[in-house]
Amino acid sequence: MSDKQIATIWIRDEINVSLLDLKSKHYTKLYNDFAIKDKNCFFKPSYKLGRWDGFYRFVTQTGQTNVYFIDQIVPRLVKWGYEIKVKDDRTATFVEMEPIKEDIFGHVTNEYGDPYLLRWYQCEAVNAVVQNAGGIMIAGTGAGKTIMSAAITHIYGQKGLRCITIVPSTTLVSQSSDDFKRWGLDAGQYCGDTKELGRTHLVTTWQSLQNVPHILKDFDVLIVDECHGAKANVLANLLKEHGSHIAYRFGMTGTMPKDEYERLKVLLSLGSVCYEITASMLIEEGFLSTIDINILQLMEDIDDGYFPDYASETAYLRSNKERIQWIANLAEQISSGENGNTLILVGSIPFGKKLAAAIGAHFVYGADKTATRKEAYDLFKTEDNVVVVTTVQVAGTGLSIDRIFNLFLIDLGKSFIRTIQAVGRGLRKNEKAGKTHCEIYDICANLKYSKQHLRKRVKFYKESNYPYKKTQVKNYAESVDSDE
Repeated sequence: MSDKQIATIWIRDEINVSLLDLKSKHYTKLYNDFAIKDKNCFFKPSYKLGRWDGFYRFVTQTGQTNVYFIDQIVPRLVKWGYEIKVKDDRTATFVEMEPIKEDIFGHVTNEYGDPYLLRWYQCEAVNAVVQNAGGIMIAGTGAGKTIMSAAITHIYGQKGLRCITIVPSTTLVSQSSDDFKRWGLDAGQYCGDTKELGRTHLVTTWQSLQNVPHILKDFDVLIVDECHGAKANVLANLLKEHGSHIAYRFGMTGTMPKDEYERLKVLLSLGSVCYEITASMLIEEGFLSTIDINILQLMEDIDDGYFPDYASETAYLRSNKERIQWIANLAEQISSGENGNTLILVGSIPFGKKLAAAIGAHFVYGADKTATRKEAYDLFKTEDNVVVVTTVQVAGTGLSIDRIFNLFLIDLGKSFIRTIQAVGRGLRKNEKAGKTHCEIYDICANLKYSKQHLRKRVKFYKESNYPYKKTQVKNYAESVDSDE
């Protein structure tokens, strides 16, 4: 008979695990070792008041943890002399899947009469995550994540399993569900006034899902588009609490968070990264549009440290009439030429409204109904000199428009995900629609925080192998006056 102490690993479902019968000192050891310090904790009230030590912990003091950590925890338990017993209460059974081929939707033709054929990397990505029975695929914006989602939905649907796809915006709900139906899937949408719960498969947003989290119980397969958003607490909790029975969970994104804690939260919800192909590789292969990033730094005639904080500097930049007019003049000039379709991303609704008014452009923001947004976005399909101003919160992720020839990024900030996702709005390529290249204009200032943020963005451009050049625009206010 073994004299070793028995430790039980109770796998309660597809996410949650309880470690039972450990010594107190070992619970404490795991509690302290599986922790990440929040680098910004010093600015948070709970830390300042002493209610929180600044660490995010992934094993509680009573041994509650995540399936993702089992492989790291077991060797520790063995080293500490435990004999391990496993209690596995997962109910799902593994479904053997055949690799997909490029013609999975070849029986359907697009608007040009060509069959829908998956690209080689799309087949590789889908087969990689399906073979792993879950996981994350990283592919640059424009890589075709919708058709990859549809392929996963199709093959699991053939096995009698129901799939729910979570997308980041209401616009994408209708776009994706329409595409799914076009490819022969019985897919409905749950968003706003449309609630098609009777369909085999469903497309929704996490914002809609949080109001009816119980419907996750009806699905066997979960797909999260732009899954870097899984770092959001609402989505993470939905997956952990209401979707914990779902064995097959897949994530798709163009960018994973750089922050260790945020990245780990995505992995805990959806599993490991199984496939990756960068946007620069897809550009080189000819699948995405080529781009040039033109950094235009508008030089202000004030000291760069004049404003005491970021908020006051931003308020100045967003209210400067000459600056707004200069940007408007540039947008009008570019949009009036050949390949003039222009999308402008801003960070503020009031600023966006001012800029759109100065240009005479369409303004789209979160308060607009989905149909209103779609009407504005659809202009890019048929018109040649369209200008749409919108917020980066609404259109900075997931928006699928081919004929964007010019993309303006106004004072975009320093977020890696926001920067790369925003650039992605210009990466979509459609040779038959005449879109093979996009000019991107990164417009910023020479003030303290704007310069700091630009350095961050330039670093991201370099890491992504995106071509860029920087131009300092002096005396821009005088050029506005002279034009008038």
